[in-house]
Amino acid sequence: MKQFLYLIWTICSLHSQAQTYSPDTFNLHELKKILGSSVIVGLGEVGHGFETINKTKSALLQFLESELKFEAIAFEGSFTESVVSFMKGGDLDSRAKSFLYPFWNTPSVKTSLKSFFDKEKGLKPLIIGFDIQEDCRFNKLSQLLIEKQLVFENKGKLDECDSVLSYYIGEHFSRKGTLSKQEYLLLIQNYELIEIEIRARRLDLFQSKLLERSIENRKWLCRYLTLSTAKDKMYYRDSLMADNVKWIQKEIYPTNKFILWAANTHIAKKAGNRNTVWMGEWLSSFFRDNYFAISFQKGTAGKPFISSNTSYNYPTTSNEKFDLVIYMDKLKKIRAQEWMTSCD
Repeated sequence: MKQFLYLIWTICSLHSQAQTYSPDTFNLHELKKILGSSVIVGLGEVGHGFETINKTKSALLQFLESELKFEAIAFEGSFTESVVSFMKGGDLDSRAKSFLYPFWNTPSVKTSLKSFFDKEKGLKPLIIGFDIQEDCRFNKLSQLLIEKQLVFENKGKLDECDSVLSYYIGEHFSRKGTLSKQEYLLLIQNYELIEIEIRARRLDLFQSKLLERSIENRKWLCRYLTLSTAKDKMYYRDSLMADNVKWIQKEIYPTNKFILWAANTHIAKKAGNRNTVWMGEWLSSFFRDNYFAISFQKGTAGKPFISSNTSYNYPTTSNEKFDLVIYMDKLKKIRAQEWMTSCD
C-alpha cells in the first residue's frame, strides 16, 4: 500500500507550527493519541474525481480498519440506494456500482472496502450512504419493493412516483426546474401509502427500519426537488445528511467506530460563530470530541516527521475546520467519462 503513497500529514492550528510525518515513519501510538476517543472520523477531499486522493484515503481507510478497529464506512452517496443494494445482496462490485458515485468506484477504493464487505455476512450494512440526493438509480427502490413482494396494492403509486422523479432527476442529476406543489403533495401521499403497505408485511425488524428510513429519505428528496436556490438546497441537504449520520450511529453502529467519506466542505467542523450549515458543523456539535475531521488537499511536501517524542499541537481556536490535514504534491484527475453514472 505504501509504494504508491508519500503522504504529508499536518496537524493544523492557526496559532502553532505544524508537525508533519510520512507513512514510512508513521507511529501508531501517535495517531491513536491524535484521534483520542473519536468514534467517527470524516475523510474529506478538496474535490471529487482525483485518483491520487482516492488512493491516499483508501490507504488511511485500511489503516483505520486494521489497526484502530474502525468497523464501518458511510459515503456521500444515496442512503436509499445503498440500503437497496445491501438488501438485494450480490458481490462487492455490484454493491459499489449500485450506489457509489463512479469517481469512487475505482480499484483502489474497492480494495479498501473488501474487508468491510466480507464482515457483513448479510447481518447489517458496513458500507452505506448518508446522502438524501439520488441519481438515475433511484428506480432500484421500486424494483426491490416489487421483487420482494413488499408492495402490491400500491404498485401503481410506485410507478407514478418514478414517472415524476424521472423527469426531475435525470441521469446525472442535471434536470432543470423544480417540483411543483401539486407534484410534491402527490409524491408524499403516494409514499405514505406505500409505507403503510410495507409495514403490513412480515419483515425482519432491522430490515423494516432500513426500509422505513429509506422511504423517509425519499420524501426528503422530494422536498429537496422543490427548492430552487443552491443556498436553500445546500442547507437542507447537509442538515439531513447529518441527521442520517446520527440515525446510522444510533440504529446501525451504536457500538462501532465508523468512517465518513465525503468532500472537505461536508466534513469540515464549524469555523467561527456563523450559523451551522454544513454536515460536519452539525456533527461536531452533535458528537463533539467524538468526531474527528481530516482534510485531503494539495500542498507542499515537507520533511517527514520521524521523532516519536515530538508533541502534537492540537487546533484550539473556533476558526479551525479540520483536526488533521493531509497534503499531496500532485493530484491526478480521473478522466471525465469515468465520472458518469452508468444506468442500465
